[in-house]
Amino acid sequence: MSAVLSRTYRVIDGEESHALTVTWGEPFAASDIEWVCQVTFDEVGGSSRQFSSRGADAVQALYIGLCMAATELLTWPGEVCWIERDDDLGLPTSQFLRYLVDERAQRYRTSR
Repeated sequence: MSAVLSRTYRVIDGEESHALTVTWGEPFAASDIEWVCQVTFDEVGGSSRQFSSRGADAVQALYIGLCMAATELLTWPGEVCWIERDDDLGLPTSQFLRYLVDERAQRYRTSR
């Protein structure tokens, strides 16, 4: 996979924290009508996950990959942060997932 984007997040689990790097691959044509973007999650001291997003062109495949990564991070075990705690992770989220962002913020605001 040839990476076009990469970002490192911090996962806080109790008193411990560690890095989680998300990498988006360069979208490629799977057929005349479908493009694929591979997304990889590499957690320091943990596992690696990978999935593929698909779209009608390279831009849509990458955009869907960004949205899918946001969903994955919002439901990741532990508190995932980018710049600071309670941030929005700097990724697009589809409107129907907005409740996850709000629920996540409320959950970690009350647990400190």
